[in-house]
Amino acid sequence: MRAFAERAVGRITGWTDVSWAREESRIWRAHGAEGGTGYVKIHQNDRFHQREVTALRGWVPALGAAAPRLVAADAGLRAVVLTEVGGQSLHGAVHPPKQQRRVFYRIGQLAAAFHGSAPPRQASGTLPLGKLDRHPDGARAHLASGDEEFIRAAAEEAAALPALDAVSTHGDFQRLH
Repeated sequence: MRAFAERAVGRITGWTDVSWAREESRIWRAHGAEGGTGYVKIHQNDRFHQREVTALRGWVPALGAAAPRLVAADAGLRAVVLTEVGGQSLHGAVHPPKQQRRVFYRIGQLAAAFHGSAPPRQASGTLPLGKLDRHPDGARAHLASGDEEFIRAAAEEAAALPALDAVSTHGDFQRLH
């Protein structure tokens, strides 16, 4: 991994583990000998690796300086090297209402740019209703009586609708710019 990262960015003098607090997260901030900083990320499987590399090569450049740039990718290692992006992490941050509105407005701008970065394409297949079975346990404490049944009924009705065009989506907007 070190050889891969150093081929991409030069000699690395220090590593800081910046992984998320979950077992499959493996991300390091790499400090270069010449002062640069980048991120080295190992994906948990081939599907996640391919999905992120496709996004970084095709859709993310539409976000300009608000998003990292892909420096290198290695499918065998399931790893990428990314540039650093300025800003503050929104993870766990609390802001006054006026600032929070600005943050959410900016997130909306970035999401719109990302969604519009590639032409819509025909959706493949049906809605992934199987995901409904994976998430209720984590959400149940936040649901009122009847919410889970309502969600299931709405999802089943949606599954019967004609397929919509698919657009690029992102599930991890967590930096403030």
